[in-house]
Amino acid sequence: MLHELSCPKCGAPGLEAHQPNGIVVCRHCGNQFADDGQIACPHCESINPPDADFCHKCGDKLKRTCPACGGENWMGADYCAACGHNLDAIASMANRHTQGFKGTLQQQRELANLLKAEEESSSQKRMADLWDIEKRRQANLEHQRARLRAEQNVLLFIAIAIGAVFVFAVAGALFLFVLAK
Repeated sequence: MLHELSCPKCGAPGLEAHQPNGIVVCRHCGNQFADDGQIACPHCESINPPDADFCHKCGDKLKRTCPACGGENWMGADYCAACGHNLDAIASMANRHTQGFKGTLQQQRELANLLKAEEESSSQKRMADLWDIEKRRQANLEHQRARLRAEQNVLLFIAIAIGAVFVFAVAGALFLFVLAK
């Protein structure tokens, strides 16, 4: 167990695993151990790999989810590393009791307003993105229309030219026919 080990840096007895992130620290000199992300079990103080969900020695759970933000935290943490919410269930219940129904309701309203504001902001961003896409689509359509009009004008010019050549050919043939008589 960690409290029976001596610090290799200062030689003081007793290492402590009760840090917010589960890193083992010497109580006397502050030297950190398991700095490669390993975490200590809050029950038996065994060192575990950072991706472990349960202690490899005693089987206790190493991580818990914050009820406020859903972030993963070390089991021994008192507060969420992501949002700072108190992770102690009894303290949370006591806080709700002291807040009373009105306080809890007000807190839920504030959270709902925050969520609503975030959704509104997200919705406006999505709408702006869609509007930009629509502008590009409209510009592309206008470019295609202009190209089509140009092609139609060329075809019309060619048709008029062919018609004029035909008219001149017929007129020339008639003129030659009249002269031949």
